[in-house]
Amino acid sequence: ASPWGRLATTLESELVVSLLAPRHGERVLDIGCGVGTHLQLFRHQGLDVTGLDASAEMLEAARGRLGAGVPLHLGFAEHLPFDDCEFDLCTLITSLEFVADAAQALAEAARVARRRVLVGLLNPYSPHGLECLVRGLVGHGVWRQARLYSPWQMRRLVVRVLGPLPLRWRSALVLPPAVSQ
Repeated sequence: ASPWGRLATTLESELVVSLLAPRHGERVLDIGCGVGTHLQLFRHQGLDVTGLDASAEMLEAARGRLGAGVPLHLGFAEHLPFDDCEFDLCTLITSLEFVADAAQALAEAARVARRRVLVGLLNPYSPHGLECLVRGLVGHGVWRQARLYSPWQMRRLVVRVLGPLPLRWRSALVLPPAVSQ
């Protein structure tokens, strides 16, 4: 709700949409959808949205945000309950940081996506990433269990799991809040 938070959300949303390059009516699966923020964004882009999360509480919050008409599934990114190529697009936005097996989750996303997979990561070398790492070190909430990937680590993981693919990298937030305002 802060000015910085609104700016961060706007910049991230614009970046996600530009990289995903969705076409009206396409089916998108948001893996690790959390409270449904990105599902809401995708629905506003005219996409047919589906979400999956391992937390029943997060899915309940997403239902409150999105209404009953959006399919939301309780499950794990490493074992998606969907057919091959069932979705046009798949997203894993700050999701691989919280899975037990990131390689398996990435392989599953590629399996169910027909056109494109978008991975949004929280760079541990960014100011926000460093803040989250410190929170984890002092035992704060979900950050205790998070594993943050640098862009270089993620590139190696993608190549190892999916082979050499055309990859596009962008960053939405590179400066600390005080400098960016």
